[in-house]
Amino acid sequence: MLSMGAFNALLKTLEEPPDYVRFVMATTELHKVPATILSRCQKYRFRPIPLAEMVDNLKRVIGPEGLSRLAPDEAEQVLYYVSRSAQGSLRDAQSTLDQVLALSSDKVRYRDVEELLGMVELDALAALFDCVAERKTNELLDLVDRLLSEGKDAQQLVRDLENYIRNLLVAKHHPSPAHLLELPPDLAERVIQQAKRFEVGSLLSISELLWDLEARMRWSAEARLMLEVALLKAVRLAESASLDRLLDRLAELEQRLGGAPTPPPTRPPAQSEPATPSPRKEPATPARDAAAGEAQLPLLSEIRDAWPALAAAIANSRVAGCLADAQPVRFEGSQLVLEIPKGYAFYMDTLKSPEARRALDEAMRARWGRSIPVVLEFGSEAPAAPVRETGAAQAEEPLDPAVQKTLELFSGKIVKTSRKA
Repeated sequence: MLSMGAFNALLKTLEEPPDYVRFVMATTELHKVPATILSRCQKYRFRPIPLAEMVDNLKRVIGPEGLSRLAPDEAEQVLYYVSRSAQGSLRDAQSTLDQVLALSSDKVRYRDVEELLGMVELDALAALFDCVAERKTNELLDLVDRLLSEGKDAQQLVRDLENYIRNLLVAKHHPSPAHLLELPPDLAERVIQQAKRFEVGSLLSISELLWDLEARMRWSAEARLMLEVALLKAVRLAESASLDRLLDRLAELEQRLGGAPTPPPTRPPAQSEPATPSPRKEPATPARDAAAGEAQLPLLSEIRDAWPALAAAIANSRVAGCLADAQPVRFEGSQLVLEIPKGYAFYMDTLKSPEARRALDEAMRARWGRSIPVVLEFGSEAPAAPVRETGAAQAEEPLDPAVQKTLELFSGKIVKTSRKA
């Protein structure tokens, strides 16, 4: 970057440029360029080239003759690996492709590209996550041993696992993620199917585990040991997430069955009336309610996952803030119990107001297609600080107008009064 004095000298030239001079300036810190310079320039923002466009460009660059140098059944994968290693830079992709074509006089396969770049093949990454999902620790350790024996770098393997888990998260959250995955079509479909075997919580926990592992591996001589331990922890994380999901489902089923109303006893027909059997009324269940026109009651785990987004979608910031700190803890019949941090009486008063009830009801209907009755209770954490009584004499004293205005503005109340000596 230029100093301010240098920018001032440049400004004079830019104001009266010679006819034969064109200035081309490049920077990664556009905000540091003075406004007097920016106002006299045309700005072009460069961006990484999408993977699909880069693959198409490489095909045009090498032409039919270059494509004939690649194995016919693996040409797409070769070009994909080359483009992926360039990280959005077409020049780097073309340089790498030149090295690949000069690597062998035979047909170039994607394994040749992996050896040249030191990257881990995507099939191996998919197989690693298959082992994590299926809790096959023996096959997982064998696969890690094979990759490291082939000369793969442990830190590069961790970085590739981080990129792969990003694809799993995208596939988990996006209804049609193929254009965001930046993968060959066959592998993209495999990732989409594989993502269905993981819970979002376990994927997030595994990604945090890998980030921490990458940072610690830089200063350790036992990279293999740290990698194997981290992957075994990933298996445990996936297993515990599935177990928690199963326990939540069982608890919700028990609560629903326990809270379902029983059919009223039928009165025996009178002697004067013909004894015709009356149809038995079935107990109401969430599924029957859904068939009657109302959406099925969502699972507690679904409500917990969607709760932050539900609270953020409410326009009233005061209600949204109180709901963000509340936690759905259980169902009591068809009622959802929200736990308020203990001592947060202001939260309880706010969420009991008709305005908050109305906003929460609208948000639930927008997300799940139905209203869910809500019961509020205080939790056991964060005990409230003891409040000293101010006495009846103090309570009867008139309030300062500024204090009264503040209480009306924020719907507050006085919990403690102290006086300076």
